[in-house]
Amino acid sequence: MELAFFSLLLLCSIYDIRKRIIPNNIILGILMLGLFRLIVSAMDIGSLWGFFIPAFPLLVVKFFNPKYIGAGDIKLLMAIGVWVGYKSNILVYILACTLALVWALLHITLKKQIKTVPFAPFITVAVAITVAMI
Repeated sequence: MELAFFSLLLLCSIYDIRKRIIPNNIILGILMLGLFRLIVSAMDIGSLWGFFIPAFPLLVVKFFNPKYIGAGDIKLLMAIGVWVGYKSNILVYILACTLALVWALLHITLKKQIKTVPFAPFITVAVAITVAMI
């Protein structure tokens, strides 16, 4: 099941890099895998809070500043949250932001222009690090 989960995350990353969009059907697949895992492994229902945290505050931020983060990135974090739970999902978000910041700073240092940052690859790496830690 983890192989399918990470394969879908990788697919999201590829789409985001190439097209700056994350297809809803892939996000739905990640969400369904998370729900299935929750049911099969009799995990604590409290892990469903991962669906809302940190995604809900990001939705509020997006409402006031639509260019801050893409809707696909928020939906991806919501789906991942079901898989990892809210505490780990907060870590995923912090790690992804840190990785994206380092990447952006390197590009700026190398005098490369950045218009948008594909965030899904950083989310994917952050999930891999977080899952390896738990």
